[in-house]
Amino acid sequence: MRKKAFLSAFLITIIVSVLALVGCVHFGTAHRGPNVTGIIYSGNTSTQVSDPYSLKGNVSAKANSDPSVSLQYPQNAVWIVNQDWVYMQPNILDNNLTKVLNDCSQNKIEYVFLYVGSWEAAYTIDYLESNATYAEVIADFHALNITVLAWVEDVDWIPDYHAGNWTHIDNAYLGVTQRGFDGINDDIERVVDGENTSDFINYCNNETVYMHSLGKLFMPDVACDWNQDINPYLHVDAIVSMFYGDESAFESSQAAAFWQENIGEYGQNTPPASPMILGIMNFDGNKYPLSWQLEQCSTLMSKYPCAKIEGFSLWLYEYMGTHPDDWSQWNYWITNNATATLSPTPTSPQFPWLIILPLFAVVILLSIVFARKIISKR
Repeated sequence: MRKKAFLSAFLITIIVSVLALVGCVHFGTAHRGPNVTGIIYSGNTSTQVSDPYSLKGNVSAKANSDPSVSLQYPQNAVWIVNQDWVYMQPNILDNNLTKVLNDCSQNKIEYVFLYVGSWEAAYTIDYLESNATYAEVIADFHALNITVLAWVEDVDWIPDYHAGNWTHIDNAYLGVTQRGFDGINDDIERVVDGENTSDFINYCNNETVYMHSLGKLFMPDVACDWNQDINPYLHVDAIVSMFYGDESAFESSQAAAFWQENIGEYGQNTPPASPMILGIMNFDGNKYPLSWQLEQCSTLMSKYPCAKIEGFSLWLYEYMGTHPDDWSQWNYWITNNATATLSPTPTSPQFPWLIILPLFAVVILLSIVFARKIISKR
């Protein structure tokens, strides 16, 4: 009788525990995230610059590195930091350049935005690597028909891009291109006193003309165009639109509004004046994995199409691997023309499967103890 009671209590405890585990696993892997909704904003300004130089880098004309695959969105890029402060895959080009080359060449990447350093006072750039290192890395990417742009930030000092300072910026960027880079991925995200939207537009348009005079590309990073008063007036090789802030904009409850503002379709018809490469954040600070971000992007492109979107840029190479299938999900999505349906098993936030076995062992032990206590009371 005591044996039957023990077995009954033990089995009941096991069943309840297993159901609890199943519930935890389901919650950790099946939660997909919110639907997108929107609101309306608008704005206006204008500037255009004559470009007397033939375009070395019309992104629409650049061939895909894999001629056997015809992509609807072939102009794809990835940012690479290659520094020790990034906590995933630090110093990746130094430690495993071969892996980076393989990942980019096998996953439809046409452009690499390589972080070279930040602005310093007197319009100089604090380079992070030697000229020899840049030459080697650029040559390896070029061998795979991948274009390499120098990504320059305003970390420690903010350059003033009023017209009177353009020559200083030109001279600094001339030094960058002389190191072998195919152009500039300009990432000036802050402004000095007195600068406005028109100053930024004038700067970008004129810097593009200067880069073309050198046979180089100019692709500035541009924040989401909330007021629809920047993208319609930028005449650059590509607007690299950062569809994120501290987290992916796809996760915002107003993602649809942000999307329409960014492509100039919210309350007015002001599409981008240049090809757009849309930046997609893949970062473990997001609530949802890359596969979910891509699905949201597909949904918004279907509802609010934009002919100017010619590709996407992944932030950040080092974070591709936040989820094990990031690259395979990306490859499936871009190869299938960024359709809303991903692979047969799109991923969600990962449940830590490795803890299940020890957790289950703990459940067994607790079940035995609990069962014995029940028996001892009888």
